[in-house]
Amino acid sequence: MKDELSLRHPPSLARVTVHSPAAQRKFAILAGFVALHGLALQFCIQTSGEAHQAALERVRKLNREHFLNGTKEEDKLPQEQLPSEWAPNPWASASLFATISLHVFFHLLCHWKVGFRAFTLFQPARKVREGFYVQVTPLPHRGRPALVPLTFCETTLRLTFIFQRQHYECLDPGEGGTDPDEEVGEVRLTPCPVNEPLAQYLEATGLGNDDAEHLKTRFGDNLLEVELPTFFQCYKEQLLSPLVIFQIFVALIWAADDFFNYTLMQMLFILTMESTSVFQRLKTMKMLNSMGTKSYGIMVYRGGCWVEKSTSDLVPGDLIELVTVG
Repeated sequence: MKDELSLRHPPSLARVTVHSPAAQRKFAILAGFVALHGLALQFCIQTSGEAHQAALERVRKLNREHFLNGTKEEDKLPQEQLPSEWAPNPWASASLFATISLHVFFHLLCHWKVGFRAFTLFQPARKVREGFYVQVTPLPHRGRPALVPLTFCETTLRLTFIFQRQHYECLDPGEGGTDPDEEVGEVRLTPCPVNEPLAQYLEATGLGNDDAEHLKTRFGDNLLEVELPTFFQCYKEQLLSPLVIFQIFVALIWAADDFFNYTLMQMLFILTMESTSVFQRLKTMKMLNSMGTKSYGIMVYRGGCWVEKSTSDLVPGDLIELVTVG
């Protein structure tokens, strides 16, 4: 996009652009769908009863033909069931169904395609500010793109975001060793203090409790595990997949032709199969977490004294006690 701000980024990412929420664009899209629904509903109201009248005329015409031809009762075909007296004509029903389907499909596209969501519900930003969003596109075969919010970190006084469980921070031109002549800022992984002079590590005296809290806010927990979603979160994600949506759509079309029993059985089958897949997925995630290293207690020099902390609470700069076994 021409006016969007593209930030410089690490080689592990393909593209990082900045977007701001577009309230006016959201309102315009909502107003457009409301107008479409209103027109379709008005069409249905204006043609209310036409389907019943048309079916009644067909029945009368068929009865006249049977009377003129002298058709016996046992040779007559069963008459079609008359629609409701309030039913609109087929074109009105189709227009209402089309507008509702289009509205649902729009929200599904926003869920499936990050680029479509950014294009329709956001607008390109020329500055990096708190409350804005960054669209992060990874390299091919490195995961899916995401639209993540920018938050302000009180420890570093910089804007940060989390993508694929990694912490990134935004730097202005000339900040943190970046080129001051560049017009745009840079995105980088939150760096750990591993390039300091050796004397600084040898003279380290540990961290204070406040410093440790700030560093934990910046780096997060010292833990590597698969994030385990709840059953309903995973179930929702499963039901919103394109294949399941297509199956539900086909089942609803059968319901429109009065095959309600078939539709109910199909929906029950879909929900049961997807719940089984969710249980299997959660079971696999739990198994992966159980294979990792569990947190354990360790002696850490914090606040001027040795205290026992969990390894998940360790932050860069901590002094720990290593005990030999045997």
